[in-house]
Parts: sequence; structure tokens; C-alpha cells
Amino acid sequence: MKAIITKFVTKYGRQICSVASLAAIISVNSCRGIYYQPEEPEGVKKLAGKK
Repeated sequence: MKAIITKFVTKYGRQICSVASLAAIISVNSCRGIYYQPEEPEGVKKLAGKK
């Protein structure tokens, strides 16, 4: 089984890396669009311990 996985990763390593990089970029952009807050909510400084 290890030999099969090693052969697969060796053969398709570049494509796996490209897909992983693309997935990381897409997930960051989509989360920022949904959860981006332009202003800090009330009490965040108290919660974070800021003075």
C-alpha cells in the first residue's frame, strides 16, 4: 500500500500541490466575504485585555 501511495504522489505531486494552493486561496477569500467586520464589536477590547 505504501508503494502505491508513494507512486501516486510522485506521479501527481505537482497537481496535488496546485489544487491545495487553489483551495487555500478560495477558502480564505470566501470566509473573509462572509465574516468580515469593518468595525470592532462592543466589548472586544475588554475581552482581549486591551486598555
